Amino acid sequence: MLLKFTTTFGTICVIALSVFFLYANKSLREFRRNHPTPFTFVLLLVFGLLSIYGTLSAVTVEDAFCNVRDLAPLLGGFLGGPIVGIGAGIVGGLFRLTAGGPTMIPCSISCLLAGAVGSAVYVFNKGKVVSPLMGFAIAGLIECVHMLLVAAFGYINIAFKLIGPMVIATSFGAWFGLTVYHYLSDKR
Repeated sequence: MLLKFTTTFGTICVIALSVFFLYANKSLREFRRNHPTPFTFVLLLVFGLLSIYGTLSAVTVEDAFCNVRDLAPLLGGFLGGPIVGIGAGIVGGLFRLTAGGPTMIPCSISCLLAGAVGSAVYVFNKGKVVSPLMGFAIAGLIECVHMLLVAAFGYINIAFKLIGPMVIATSFGAWFGLTVYHYLSDKR
């Protein structure tokens, strides 16, 4: 069982490393400063692809799939605002629809919801990125809503199996990604 969660941890590390690369790279910082609109679309593409990666790197937990798909749109919203968060949520959600399966609709909705919530937090904070602890709490709430949606669509057993692992993984991932971002911000 522990070996399965190393895959999820690896996915979280890839997402956090992507945050590091996007915000630590001097060339990308210059690009962001000089071309903010194209950089926003770069972020949308990266976080959208990371959401797809979160789906593809799912691990099975008692015949259900544990993943961190919602993490990328949530972080995208926290860091890049509505175009990034909602855009990445649409990319990840549409990909989840194409994957099929009994929970495709609630999981797709949840992916879009994660991006919308991250975006709303960004707008509410006037572009200031939330703390890692706040991101941890918001991510946990997003995954609880995700599992409520899965249960509401009639898959209570799947929701019950996944709520613990997915809340822990996505919350930790948000904390880790935001810690990387704030570390880089403090260094500048």
